[in-house]
Amino acid sequence: GNNITAITSKWDMKGPLVSNFTQVTELASLLIQVDLFKGTVDFGFDNDFSAENPVSQYSRGIVFWGGPLDERNTTGQEDDEEADELEESDGKLRKEFIKSEYLAGMEKQSEEDAHSGVNTYYFMTAIIGDVILGIVTQDALLALFSLAFVFFWLRINTRSWFLAYIGLLEIFFSIPIAWFIFTVVFQIEYFATLNSLALFVVAAIGADDIFIFMDAYKQSQYHVEILDDLETRMSWVYRRTGTAMAITSATTCAAFLCTLITPLSGLQSFGIFAAVVIFIDYVLVMTLFCTSVIIYHNRYENRAACGCCCPCGTIQPSNTEQAKLVLEQSDEEIQRDRVSEFFRNKVSGFIQTPLYRLAVGVVFLTWLSIAIWQASLLESTKESEQFLDENHPLQKSITILNKQFPTADDDLGLKVYYAWGLNEVDRKGVNRLLDPDFFGEPQYDSWFEFTPECQGEIIEFCDEMRADPKYKDLIKRKDGLGSVFCWVEELAAFNANPGAYSRKDRNQGDCNYVKQGTWKNGTDWQVDPANLSTIMPEFMAQKTCFGDDLTETISGRYSNEIG
Repeated sequence: GNNITAITSKWDMKGPLVSNFTQVTELASLLIQVDLFKGTVDFGFDNDFSAENPVSQYSRGIVFWGGPLDERNTTGQEDDEEADELEESDGKLRKEFIKSEYLAGMEKQSEEDAHSGVNTYYFMTAIIGDVILGIVTQDALLALFSLAFVFFWLRINTRSWFLAYIGLLEIFFSIPIAWFIFTVVFQIEYFATLNSLALFVVAAIGADDIFIFMDAYKQSQYHVEILDDLETRMSWVYRRTGTAMAITSATTCAAFLCTLITPLSGLQSFGIFAAVVIFIDYVLVMTLFCTSVIIYHNRYENRAACGCCCPCGTIQPSNTEQAKLVLEQSDEEIQRDRVSEFFRNKVSGFIQTPLYRLAVGVVFLTWLSIAIWQASLLESTKESEQFLDENHPLQKSITILNKQFPTADDDLGLKVYYAWGLNEVDRKGVNRLLDPDFFGEPQYDSWFEFTPECQGEIIEFCDEMRADPKYKDLIKRKDGLGSVFCWVEELAAFNANPGAYSRKDRNQGDCNYVKQGTWKNGTDWQVDPANLSTIMPEFMAQKTCFGDDLTETISGRYSNEIG
């Protein structure tokens, strides 16, 4: 054991490279089978590496950038909050330094043709946020492009800059009005990030409602019986489009409100907000946009396409009167637009033929059957979705790290907490839409007491989780033992021998007393529950023996475990 430690201690990325790679690889393939030494070699080899297959297709390493990067006066006695602030400051400086000096080179090294025999990728948690921010910025520009496209398509359809401006304004107004109803009227405090997508939903649906309204307005000029005056004509347009849009808006709102059946607050919030946005959009189309169409009729229709860059006085005679006069003076049927003629003369005749209707029905049922069959094959997500393009160097690194490497001792892990003395949380009255911060009331077991016997059972449980081989694939190992945060252990050691913690010249030997469990040999390590309120403040201020050094406090290490 000592000989192996003497060898592996030299694997510190310092000094000359090892000359016999084959010999070192064989040694690593044997060490990886021994729990005590596995942690010294498992970080750099992939899942398929073993004594039978001493080959690793993937390998990884860590580059330490160091710090601090600026001059500062520190005493080494900073409290946890000051230390966190210094660490955060160092992290920002380090990130900016790497971004400005090395990131471009790292990305170039990650290109497929950078090396002929090996591919290299980089991964750094600190720069993921900046990468995602860059992607979000690009997506925001695409979102602006989509809204600009909607605006220009409105202009093409309505043939009026004025109506296009009002239409886009009406779409945008739907959001703040819906937000007011959502937060002030409904008193819903949980506003999910997903709700921002309602802007794009209403952009599509709002533009569609405008197209429906304008199509009815254009069609009204071919019905002489409603062209006596503008009021009669707009009444016909209003009734024709109002019913159609009311039905489609109601079904869309109902579809969004179906999200209320899910227990996920984010989806519920999005469904309610989107439904309110669609309803407000319908109201604005039938009020604001309808009013703008009347202004358009009276002042801008059939005038210069530049809108108000032309005489903006009232048109005399009105376009309604002109349309009626054309219909009355024409002996032939008025030619409508090409889309209307297509549906009137082509589609209508096609659908009225029984054989064609049967063919359409067969095609629809075939498509529906295939859709149901494919839907039945859907499965729940088995792995986290990629948040970057699969060809992005960072995403390639994340994919390789997640799929090609085992969980190593040096990898970050996920903490799992055990709590004693608690029943299930009382969820009565929980509504995260109205109160996002209320998760329910904790229910304490009346039988639970932190007695000496209970302390012994908890420590035995910690020892089992740390040493039992059946947990080795579930709990990260360090020096052959599971990584378990057991504050009761340190409390017992402190109660048995406070000097091991409180000595000013405390050394690693004192911590060996704690780690090796020597304090268990005595009978006075259990803490009397009546003395907890006295012992805990002093205990929490001590330096833990289970940290990477002797500077971390017990309150800092077990902040989540103790509270």
